[in-house]
Amino acid sequence: MLCGCAQMLGLDETKGKPPAPPTTSLSIQRVSMGARLVYAPQDLSGLSGTYLIPDIAEPTGLQRVTAAQAELGRWAAPLDAAAPILFDLPDFPKPIPRIFDFPHADVKGLFGVLEHPSPEPAPVGAMITVSTTLDVPHNGADRYELFVVGTWNSIALTPPAAGATTLAQTFPFTSMTAHAGRPHEKITMDDAAVVLRYTGNELRGAFSALPLEQTGTDTITGAMTAVAVQPFTFAIDQADAARRYTAVRPAVGAPTLQWTVRAAPGGLLNQDLGPLLAAGGPTTPTTVSSQAGNPFGPEWPSTLLWLTQSSRAYTPPSANLPVTLYAGMHERAFLGPGLEMKLAAGLPSRITLLSTVLETDGVTITRPSRPVEVSFTTDVASNTMYQLQLFKLVPNAGQTALQYELKLGANGVAPKFVLPPELFEAGALYTLRAISVQGGFPGIDQGDLVQRSLPIGISFLDSGVFLVAAP
Repeated sequence: MLCGCAQMLGLDETKGKPPAPPTTSLSIQRVSMGARLVYAPQDLSGLSGTYLIPDIAEPTGLQRVTAAQAELGRWAAPLDAAAPILFDLPDFPKPIPRIFDFPHADVKGLFGVLEHPSPEPAPVGAMITVSTTLDVPHNGADRYELFVVGTWNSIALTPPAAGATTLAQTFPFTSMTAHAGRPHEKITMDDAAVVLRYTGNELRGAFSALPLEQTGTDTITGAMTAVAVQPFTFAIDQADAARRYTAVRPAVGAPTLQWTVRAAPGGLLNQDLGPLLAAGGPTTPTTVSSQAGNPFGPEWPSTLLWLTQSSRAYTPPSANLPVTLYAGMHERAFLGPGLEMKLAAGLPSRITLLSTVLETDGVTITRPSRPVEVSFTTDVASNTMYQLQLFKLVPNAGQTALQYELKLGANGVAPKFVLPPELFEAGALYTLRAISVQGGFPGIDQGDLVQRSLPIGISFLDSGVFLVAAP
């Protein structure tokens, strides 16, 4: 019998061959978040990935090593160690630069998009008719909504006359609110249109329409059924939340506190957009007690958001327009017994840019020519992940206030990031948002950001506004 194994015949085919060159890589999975989650490698063609390596000999202090798409959805570069990578993804309307700074040679990331797979523009002049039999006669106070999960559009429907048992309305498709922030996209068989009835903030009636392929003149019809609600309770700590906000600088006002429960197809991915099931505020200083029903589970799980937020206002003299800046702590979890929403992520309290603590508004820095180090402190020492966002402050369309324009998002395992100097434009106003994340990424110790879990806590602080001056 002949053996095909060269080593068993004394022939070592690997002798004399050079070892494969080391590589460092970043893989990106795109997840289309519609009525269901669809994963696929993200095509990186036409996008850029560049590893940034500190090098004092370089004019900008950074050696830049270009990454190439080694296979669909994976950038690779000939490096023998982990390094931060600056890259972009196909955000709408234009790519937003990102930095991943993880101590792993191979990192796996996720690009979540509110969409169904292969979206197409909606038919020009499309009209929608909603026709439903109500589960109970209209009481004169309930409100109604059409929500299309997948194209992510919704519209408040005009209630019928008191005592009516049917609701019918026709409207232009483009009059619906587009939650994904893109032009309206065609409804397909992958989407789910639901008609909802609310008493106050509680979902009490609903129907799911049969799937449809939008043609331009389409009717969404069905019979509404009552939604059975169940009580729920979760623990909070209002006093502790208020105390934590007093420590941040720049100082912010007293926080607002509220909660929502939504039927969210992307709940596991920390995306709770979907039909509202219930909403409200604290019941006592330490407890929230309410009720909700979910006729769309388990595919769209009941996802609880406990949200606290505070703000401050500032008017930069150079712009003479006001801007509102924020601090926040929130937590998401799947609704269930025994929940404690104690806002586990550390709240950033101070943000430092180039050795300057941005604890007041109005700081001026010279436009940098070398790498820019940003660090921040948090009131919880150890967190799962840290993030940093750089916002340029620009006038809104009405020239009445300054608004945020995202210039960079960075992610890493330490509250310290090094930013390329070209991100900062002379004469421009900026703020930095420091973010801490607790939980949510069970594979982060292996460089895997694709695996996700709940609960997850997120806390953030906007730095003092600063002006970049010419050198």
